Formats: sequence, structure tokens, C-alpha cells
Amino acid sequence: MSHLHLVDGVIAPVWWILGYVLALGVLGFAVTKVKKEELSKKVPFIGVIGALMLITMSVPLGFLPFHLNLTVLAGILAGPWLGFIAVFIVNIILAFIGHGGITVIGLNTLIIGTEVIVGYFLFKAIAKHIKPVTAVAVTVIVTLLISTTLMAGIVIGTSAGLEHALPHEEEAHQDEQLNAEAEHEELEELLSEIHIFVFSGWGAVAVILLLGIAIETLVTSLVVGFFMKVRPDLIMQNAECTMQN
Repeated sequence: MSHLHLVDGVIAPVWWILGYVLALGVLGFAVTKVKKEELSKKVPFIGVIGALMLITMSVPLGFLPFHLNLTVLAGILAGPWLGFIAVFIVNIILAFIGHGGITVIGLNTLIIGTEVIVGYFLFKAIAKHIKPVTAVAVTVIVTLLISTTLMAGIVIGTSAGLEHALPHEEEAHQDEQLNAEAEHEELEELLSEIHIFVFSGWGAVAVILLLGIAIETLVTSLVVGFFMKVRPDLIMQNAECTMQN
């Protein structure tokens, strides 16, 4: 299990195809929003941030089956649209180096890309009123809760839609739908076998998510705190932050 990464076989084809369409649509919009002068200045950020996300998304946090994303940091440093492009590229690389999720690259990009976009605008809004480090901590917590809810909604919503659709679909499609439904049941069975501390099943999943969010909040806050001391302009370029830290 990883933080916010859907795997192949969990989502029915109609949904992951729609995910590709929506992700490519947002990607096209992002490209139009990036100015040439901004691109020339921030291309290095895309490379560095993409590399950091690629590393952190590939390595679980020790005993936790969870990885960091650093997407809020990507949004703050590179902006929402370049950050979204970086997330798309990272998802493609991860999918083809054994991390899985080739069919759901679109959905994973939308879910994780939400963190970049929401993180950027939320940090920009609240960093005007409170310390940057505090602002980024609040931003990471809220953003990860939103993206986690989005992922859960996609999994539950597509599963529920599948169950309601079965009686009304043509016979030619029923086998495919039954297979997808079986994959959902298998996912629930796998999740029920997860154990951490004294928790198991969905309780363990909740503990893992909360611990993961706490760790990502701490790491991102420390990085932003460091930048505020050595290169505050990198943080303040996208928000009118207070100079207190």
C-alpha cells in the first residue's frame, strides 16, 4: 500500500479511461497557463522537484507502507501548473519502473495533482496572515485530507456505480464488470489483513494515513523553514508571506 496511489485492476476501464481524458485536459490547460519566461526560470525546479518526488514516492517510510509525496512543496516552489506537469511525468515514470498503476496514471495524476494545485492556492491565501512554516503545516494537513477523501471517493464511487449498473448492462459486458467487482472485493480483503500496532483492517489504514500525513507535514515544514532562512525568495515568490519563522 502507498499513500495515494491507485493500482491496476481496482478501477473499471470506463473510469480509468475517463481519468486519462480529464488528466490530459488539465495537463493541456496547465501548459497554456505556463508563460515562456516563467518556464525558463523554473525548469530547474521541475527537474529537482520531479526527482525528489520520484524518490520519495518510490520508498516506503520504514515500517509504514506509506511514502512521502512532497507535492505541496512542489506547488509552492514551481507553481500549480508546472507542479501538475511534474506530477504527470513522475506518475508515468513510476508506472513503468515497477511501481504499478499504468492504467490509472490519469486518475493518480488527478488525485496527486490536486495536492499541488490546492496546496499552492491554500498556502498563498493563508501565508499572508500567519508564519510561513505554520501556514505550510496547515496547508499540508488540509490538502492531504482533501486528496485522501478524493481517492476514497473514487474507489467507493466507482464500486457503488458498478454494483448498481450490473442489472442494467448488456450481457456482453457483465463478465468484465463482475471481474472488476471481484477486484474491489480482493482489495478490501487485502486491506483487512493490514496490521499496525494494536490496529488492524481499516483501523490500521486510518492510523497509517494519519502517521503519514504527520510525517509529510513535518518534513515539508522543515524544508520550508530551511528555505525561509537561506532563500526566502523561493517561498515568497508565490505568496506574500510574513517574514517571521
